[in-house]
Amino acid sequence: MEVYSSLPCEGKIEKYISNSSTYAYPNPVSNYTNIIFPASQQKNTKEILVELIDSSGKIIIHNSYTINHNKVEINMSTLSPGLYFVKVYADEVETIKIIKK
Repeated sequence: MEVYSSLPCEGKIEKYISNSSTYAYPNPVSNYTNIIFPASQQKNTKEILVELIDSSGKIIIHNSYTINHNKVEINMSTLSPGLYFVKVYADEVETIKIIKK
């Protein structure tokens, strides 16, 4: 995407937008959420480490998962409603905010 301004002092900004980020779907979640990986990460990493952390910083889940069709399914059905963070250790370490209904 390119954004231009007609004023000389504002210049131009360019940013490439792609679906290259890891994300959770559905979010907010009731029972299960899927961590979706971009195709580029899926090729490089078959197994990943996932930590599910509650809002107080307590690690609820610390497991290895195998990526299947660019995703990993996480069972959150037994957890209380609230804010959680999923820390994904793949090609890069990423943190995803998840809301449990």
